[in-house]
Amino acid sequence: MDDHVLFFKHGPNLAVYRRLNEMQEYWERRWSGTNLKAMLRNARTGDLGEQEALMLEYLPKDGLLLEAGCGPGRIVCALAARGYHVEGIDYAADTIARARLIAPDLEMRVGDIFAIDRPDGAYAGYISLGVLEHSEQGPQAGLREAYRVLRPGGIALLEVPYLNRPRARLHARAPVLNPETLPAGLNFFQYQFDPQDFRRETALAGFEILAEAHLQLLEGFSSDYRVGLWLRQRHYFSWRLYRALQRLGARAPSGLKRDHSHMMMFVARKPG
Repeated sequence: MDDHVLFFKHGPNLAVYRRLNEMQEYWERRWSGTNLKAMLRNARTGDLGEQEALMLEYLPKDGLLLEAGCGPGRIVCALAARGYHVEGIDYAADTIARARLIAPDLEMRVGDIFAIDRPDGAYAGYISLGVLEHSEQGPQAGLREAYRVLRPGGIALLEVPYLNRPRARLHARAPVLNPETLPAGLNFFQYQFDPQDFRRETALAGFEILAEAHLQLLEGFSSDYRVGLWLRQRHYFSWRLYRALQRLGARAPSGLKRDHSHMMMFVARKPG
């Protein structure tokens, strides 16, 4: 494991702390090293990656979609290429500005996923890929805002990291967080959710869950196992190799994906 990462038990979930100053600065710095032109050029082919099957099955085409926490807009771009009416918001203002220079036709703006600047029921679909886990207060505020802006019958695709098998073992032996003994420079980064707890949070916000899927097996290998982390840190995974391995991982046996994947996708519906 990374020496600059610590794990703490937070009820049924695992809280991850890292050396970072401020979350928005972290994402701006991360995206600043990305070749956005190449990313968005590939996205214009409609490439939705491993989430493609779920998105095409559940996202409605008869209304406006929102990606809340869109980063540089890869998913927004790919969905637009497939004929969806979609917009994205993110608080990483510099990243949004760079993406809009490259792709001014995309509907992306600076926004707050906890206070979305649209009226109740504005969207037919809501997409959140690796965002809700980064709120130290938990996912409920983000889920309730998603519920507010969805129309009755609207669909939310909610993807978060979860307690796979190695993380469940880590949770069992992790200490309970004591802020007074937290090493200097370490701050909250994300939760890895117990699936049952995330289902409870989703239901508490008013949603009903329609489907679930385990995604990003390669990311689980490269973050939860020393050899995978070692390879990733030394840049053994080129972009093309990484995508090829992702496609192989998507076809792995369901039990392997359940036990070792990085993310879970929850397909939720606002009743009505």
